[in-house]
Amino acid sequence: MMKLPPKCCVSGFRTRNPDLGAIALTLAFALAVALPAPVSLAQTGVAEVPVQSYIDRLLETPYLELTEEVDSADVGDYLVALGAMQKIRGVWAPRSSERITGSRQAYTWRLLDGFTSAEVIADLDAALAMDPRVNTLFSCEARACGSSVQWANRIFRERLLYGTEVSQRYRALSLRVSDASRLDGDYSGASENVADEGVREGMEEAAKVSDLLEYRLLIYGSARTNDRQYLRVELILLDEAASGE
Repeated sequence: MMKLPPKCCVSGFRTRNPDLGAIALTLAFALAVALPAPVSLAQTGVAEVPVQSYIDRLLETPYLELTEEVDSADVGDYLVALGAMQKIRGVWAPRSSERITGSRQAYTWRLLDGFTSAEVIADLDAALAMDPRVNTLFSCEARACGSSVQWANRIFRERLLYGTEVSQRYRALSLRVSDASRLDGDYSGASENVADEGVREGMEEAAKVSDLLEYRLLIYGSARTNDRQYLRVELILLDEAASGE
């Protein structure tokens, strides 16, 4: 009988097959792979790493089969769950939530080659923990998330996400990122015309605060069986009016 190769590690990310080699470096949100080791994201100015690279790396991962894609659709009053699913007065809803307006990307993947949604999300957690722009709004695992059927039905409206309650994981994250295009535009010319250095520095700091893009990153994993494992990721860029509140 042929002996299967053991799990191995490539730059801190798990792979079941050593032959995947450099391909495994694209796993999850492995931003650290693109940076010179052993320098951390915080030391290199992580704001320079585009938020879109999170999605791009997942799209390049060979054992994630894309089953659904919604590319840049405008949403209004969109529900983001910030608590476990529960039944209140006969109606299923998250214990806490927010409504947002913006531009949404949504992706659903099926995991191949024996990988599990729990493993992938664990690797995402490790990579995201290195990004100082990330703030966790809500996180849950297994039965602490509530009804898995309601996550699939009411939150993501994706039947493929039906799974066992013990297998589910959910993350709701916020990211605030400098809008470099605007910082390098009209503002720079205005600040250069200010002679007083203190005033100019104050304008620069004010611009950094006002010129921020705010995102919501939603991650959900579930499994029906060992070979039917799914991952859902949504990235929502909030409208300026909403993010500025």
